[in-house]
Amino acid sequence: MVLLKESFLSLHYFGIWPSVDWEPRTWKTIGYSVYTGYVICSICWFAISGIAYLVFITDDVEDFSDTCFMLLSVLAICAKVTITLFKRSEIIGVLRTLESSPYKPVDNETRMIQDKFNERI
Repeated sequence: MVLLKESFLSLHYFGIWPSVDWEPRTWKTIGYSVYTGYVICSICWFAISGIAYLVFITDDVEDFSDTCFMLLSVLAICAKVTITLFKRSEIIGVLRTLESSPYKPVDNETRMIQDKFNERI
């Protein structure tokens, strides 16, 4: 996939986006699935510990507000990771559609516009 290459590369390093080119059921994909599970469990465990800290340990209003903002951020990350993993095939379909015939750059001018847009991202 050419579109959003750097974004998907960073998601790949964080364990959220396995490569599209990998063969299913190889040691590499199984190991990456274990790594993905570890990343998801770590994020969810951090959210659970934030909830426990909020409920049991927070004493004053400032500490409560700091913990709430951190907890909301972590819960948003949990939701985004979960949605990304469950909607992976649909995301791949949209990207392949954008790289196909009617949307693909056809001349040098449209390629330059596409490259300029990719550099901004």
